[in-house]
Amino acid sequence: MVDFQFDLRVEADSQGMGRLVEIFGIIVSRDLPLEVTKAAEEEWRALLPQWFVDRFAPDLTESAARSWGRRWRWASLAKRRSMEAEAGWEIGEWLYWFSRQNDMWRLLSFRKESSNVAILQIESADSYFPSKALEWTVQQCDAVVVDLDD
Repeated sequence: MVDFQFDLRVEADSQGMGRLVEIFGIIVSRDLPLEVTKAAEEEWRALLPQWFVDRFAPDLTESAARSWGRRWRWASLAKRRSMEAEAGWEIGEWLYWFSRQNDMWRLLSFRKESSNVAILQIESADSYFPSKALEWTVQQCDAVVVDLDD
C-alpha cells in the first residue's frame, strides 16, 4: 500500500494536546482489529477514555439505518453533507478507518513536535485519501489540522 506518505500537522492548546496524546497514543500502541466486529467495538469502547466515547453517535437500529439511507439517497449533495454531519460517527464506522480492514491509508505514528504542535504520519495508496475520521478525531480533541505535507 505504501505509495505516499504524509505528515498531518495538528495544533492545539495544552488541554487539546493532552487529549491528542491520549487518543493517538492509544491508537498507535494497540493492535488494530483485522475487521470491525461488535466484539472489536466493545473492546475499543473500553480502551478509549469515556470523554471520547461519549462523542460517538449512538448505534442505529437496522430499520433506522435503512430509513436514513433512503432519505440520504434522495437528498441533494448539500443535504447529504448536512445529514452526514448531523448523524455523527458511530464507533464501528470510526474504528473501520483505523482498522486493518481499511486498505486506503494507515496511521503510522504520532509525535508531539512542540507544546502546541503534533505530527500524524500517514501512509496511503494514493495522493488523496479519505481523512474525515482523522479530522473528526482531531476535532474531538479540541485541536485543528493546519497542514498536510507530502
